[in-house]
Amino acid sequence: METQNKALTIREYPLGEWGLGLIMFAIAGFTAVGANGDWSITLIAGVAGLLFIFVGTILEVLADRVRGTLTIRRTSLLRHYVREIPVENIAALQLETSPGSSSTYRIVVTTKDNETIPFRTGYASGVSAKEAKVKRLRAFLGVGGAEMASGGMLSQATSMARQVFQEKQESISGPEALTEHVTEGVHWKTQTVAFGGTAVTRWFSPDQQCPGGFVFLTQKVVGQATAAGGLLGGMNKLFFHEIIGMYGFGSEDTPGLDSAILLGVFDPQLDPHFSVFTSDPQAARQTLAWSVAALADWATRYPLNQMQMTGKVFGQLVVMICPSGTTIASMGNMIPEALQELTNLGVALIKGK
Repeated sequence: METQNKALTIREYPLGEWGLGLIMFAIAGFTAVGANGDWSITLIAGVAGLLFIFVGTILEVLADRVRGTLTIRRTSLLRHYVREIPVENIAALQLETSPGSSSTYRIVVTTKDNETIPFRTGYASGVSAKEAKVKRLRAFLGVGGAEMASGGMLSQATSMARQVFQEKQESISGPEALTEHVTEGVHWKTQTVAFGGTAVTRWFSPDQQCPGGFVFLTQKVVGQATAAGGLLGGMNKLFFHEIIGMYGFGSEDTPGLDSAILLGVFDPQLDPHFSVFTSDPQAARQTLAWSVAALADWATRYPLNQMQMTGKVFGQLVVMICPSGTTIASMGNMIPEALQELTNLGVALIKGK
C-alpha cells in the first residue's frame, strides 16, 4: 500500500494462483522424468499450471484526491480491466459477503446510481485485511459505507442491489410475479437475488426436494467437454463452488458440499448440454431420470454459446434440487414470456413430462 498526501495506491498480487501454477509446473516436470511414454499427467499438470498463471490477476486501486476519482485496474496475461469512478458518485465503499459462503468476501463500491462495482470479481477469505483497506480508503476519500455485520450477513451493498433488481422485476412483470402460484398442481414463485451488479431471476417450487443432499445442474457451452476426475476434475469442483454462490445458493441448500462430485457420464441426451454436480449421485440419477427430455429440449432451443449475442432472452441456465425444493435460475431480470418459459420447464421437471 503506497500513500501520498494527494493519492493512495493499493496493489494486490495473485500469489495464491501463481504459487499453484508453480506447483503444477513442478508436478509436470517430476512426472515427465518417469513418463515412460505416458505424458497424460504431465500434460494435465502443465495445462493446469498455465491456467493458474494466466488467470492470476494483479489488482491496483488508485484513490486520487486531486482528480476526485477512484480507479480500479485488474491486469492478467489474458485481459485488462480499468474502471474510473468519480468520488462524488460513490454512495458506499464496503465489504460484501459471498451469497454462497459466510466466510468469503470482496470489496465493492456502490454508486449513487445503485450500481455495484467490485474490486475483484471473486470472493476470498481474510476479512481483517480487507476491512483495513476499506477503512483506509474511506478515510482518505471521505466516503461512507456499512461495516460488516457479525455472523457474516450480506452487506448493505448486496441488500441495496437486491431491492433495486426486485423493484425492476416488479415493474416488468407486476408485483404478482413474486407471489405464490399453482400450475398443474405445482406450487411455485419467482425470486430476485443479486450477484454483484447483476440480477439473478429464480423460479422456485417446494414440491420436489432432495432430502439430505443436493443436485446442481449447469448448462454447458456448446461443444464443452466435462472433466470428472484427475486434476482438471478437481479444478471443476472449485468452479462449481463459485457458480453455486453466484446464483444465490448457500450452505443450507448444499448439504454435503465438501464431498460432492461431478458426474462425468449421466445420459447421452443430457451430457452434451448440462453438467451434474451432486452430493448424492444415486438421488441425482433417480431425480433426473424423467427430466432428461425437458432439459435437452431447453438446451436445443436456448443453446449457450461461447460468445453470447446481445439481447438473448436467456444466458446460462442452472437447476438446484435441494432439501427446500427445486430452483431454476438465469442471470438478468425476466420479461413475462421468459418467466412463463421457466415455469413451463419447472412444471415439466417436477411432473416428469
